[in-house]
Amino acid sequence: MGKKERTVVLTLWALSLLLLAGCEEKWEETVPRQENVQKGFSYDILKERGSFEIFLDAAERTGFTDLLTGKGLSTLFVPTDVAFKRYFRRRGISGLEEIPGEELRLLVGQHCLRYSYNKEQLLNFQPDVESQIAIPGINYKFRTAVHERPEQRFDPKQNKMITVANLDKYLPVFGINTFKAVGAKNPEENYRYFFPKSNWYGVEDEHLYAANAGVLESSIPTDNGYLYIVDNVIEPLRTIYKVMEGDTNKYGLMLKLYDRFPGFLTKDESFANRYMDGLPYATTYMFLHMDTQNFMLLPIGNEWTTERDDWLLLSKVTYNAFVPSNATLNSFFREFWGDPNLSQRYKDYNEVDPLAIYYFISNHFVKSDGLIFPEQLRAGMVSEWGYPYGFNVDTDVDYKEICGNGTFYGLTKVDVPTIFETAPRPTFQSPKYRIFSYMLAKSGMLSLLANKERELTLFLLSDETLTELGYNLNNSGSTLNDYTVRKGSSTVSATDMETIVRGQVINRVINMDEITTSEQEWMETDNEDAFVQIGSGRMLSEDGAPVNLGVDEFNSSGRWGTWRAYEVKGLLSSGIDILTELIEDQTKPYRAWLKTNFKEKIIKSTDHDIANVYTDPLKPFTYGRGLIFCTLDTWGNPGSLGIPPVNANDKVPLTDWLSKHMVSRQSDTTFVFLDVLKGTIADKELQTVHKDFKIKVLSMDPVFNNTYGNYRMRIQLPFSENDRVVEAYGPHFAKECMFFILTKAEDRFVWGDD
Repeated sequence: MGKKERTVVLTLWALSLLLLAGCEEKWEETVPRQENVQKGFSYDILKERGSFEIFLDAAERTGFTDLLTGKGLSTLFVPTDVAFKRYFRRRGISGLEEIPGEELRLLVGQHCLRYSYNKEQLLNFQPDVESQIAIPGINYKFRTAVHERPEQRFDPKQNKMITVANLDKYLPVFGINTFKAVGAKNPEENYRYFFPKSNWYGVEDEHLYAANAGVLESSIPTDNGYLYIVDNVIEPLRTIYKVMEGDTNKYGLMLKLYDRFPGFLTKDESFANRYMDGLPYATTYMFLHMDTQNFMLLPIGNEWTTERDDWLLLSKVTYNAFVPSNATLNSFFREFWGDPNLSQRYKDYNEVDPLAIYYFISNHFVKSDGLIFPEQLRAGMVSEWGYPYGFNVDTDVDYKEICGNGTFYGLTKVDVPTIFETAPRPTFQSPKYRIFSYMLAKSGMLSLLANKERELTLFLLSDETLTELGYNLNNSGSTLNDYTVRKGSSTVSATDMETIVRGQVINRVINMDEITTSEQEWMETDNEDAFVQIGSGRMLSEDGAPVNLGVDEFNSSGRWGTWRAYEVKGLLSSGIDILTELIEDQTKPYRAWLKTNFKEKIIKSTDHDIANVYTDPLKPFTYGRGLIFCTLDTWGNPGSLGIPPVNANDKVPLTDWLSKHMVSRQSDTTFVFLDVLKGTIADKELQTVHKDFKIKVLSMDPVFNNTYGNYRMRIQLPFSENDRVVEAYGPHFAKECMFFILTKAEDRFVWGDD
């Protein structure tokens, strides 16, 4: 390249960067002409070379001559006359005059890029020139000089037709780096998958392809940009949405499901001036779909893959659609939502809850940096749930298309969301468990339960059961984000919903015969140290309340993996209060604990909560759910019987004394609640919360008709307490601990004189 030619290239690229930095500029605005640097503008060079008469004619018919004669920097992909004649034959027409005006305008504009790019820049386009992590080729889309006219669409929120703007179209340009950027090792196979009738010239010599057109000549400099000669006419690229809209007989059902989540973003007057093509400005909209924080659908109806005029993102962010046909979706409905074994079923797609529809369709639309090629899917590319997509790109795809905003794969198979094949399945399959499905989603538990390798049993709560317990589902707006789970008139927090859900999960597979015929057994739920008794034909929560089974049983055959699900008529951990509330319950046999002594004088007079972060005074002692040993009313007098006095200036003695009666997982990492419940804790030494005080459990035996508990625990105290053996009865449950009752004052662990 000569000195003069290099000067042209550098000058054009510098001007391009200036224009890119101010993306609000219109291409029609005049760029100062560079005198004596080249023999002419794009139009002049094409006219002089010949073989491009049809393209020049089309440009004149559609108003693009200004662009070709210097009113803006541009990069043109110009088909030869031979390529145009071949295009006419494919369409069965004789020439440009048979192409409607608007269609021809879009056709010509699809070949015209804003700004100037030489070959090296197209191969290695990196808008963020200062980025240290820029990946050559990941920015593969380039902004064209054309957009479709505004159109009318119905907005159900306003219940009226509104004017929606269409934004500048984008053109994908493929080179060796386009494939390398996403790890695709076979460029030809991936390119021909979408463009089987296009010519392939290889990429080893840095050959370029503009959509379906192979580049024959590259980087021809002009006064206002660069020319690229191509072997094919590039037809206007559709959006993913318009691919479905253009063939509703095949993809209309997915289109209808997507449109259950409409969204239109209001834009300002400057936006309208740019994209409304002279129509009167009132309110102008961009076409989006649900764009709430937690339930976002990709705006596949928009040419742009970000609502911002951000060329760094617009050139790389891609939407990838895996769209089942109408027949495929109807077949899936019959199998999944229409399953005759369900006690309650949806009748059709219109009835299916929006949360289930959201997860179903969002699994088929994926956002990525760079294109998703078939090679990536063959290699086991995973979905957001962490498992490979469930369709085969070679046998389950009967249509594919590169779109202006991404890729379109037409499927003959549904890609079933992982949550539809794991433990959450019943909550999305049946309308019976609608509230519980929102608890799963809003609590963040879905991803934890959507594990195909995890063994678990989920005890489902129907809407009827939850309603009886005071819960309801409220929709205060028009998006999924507006749905809230409420108890009475108060919104249930995500943390509280997580506690409920975890309490309904047991981390092992429980078959029906274990519930109906096996001996009763204590089992731990996924809620930390919360338990349920199962067996002998019944289930009991911690407080002894029976929990009845409902009619539904799911995955009893194990077809869907290592999980089971059963309907139950209540919360497995219902009725458990915090310990200080139980103290005040006059119906309990341990009612003699006096609130004014145990709670107010002893617990609140200690200072184990050094950081003052706990609202529950027992929390710092238990570190989750601990084990506490209590006497009855004889706890009651600090300052007597060996109990240190209350001293606001020195809380350590009373704190140390109380901590010797408590065991926590932090104080003893070997402590297992189930050992206590199953009576297998005998001969185990336990470290109390007090670092210098240990106790040893000698035995754990069942007792009958005992007021203070079903088991008697015999405990060996240390030498400092004269090796005494004391007895405690329980277990009893509170939210923050399990406790045993020392029925005699002399059985307290630390004893002394008045």
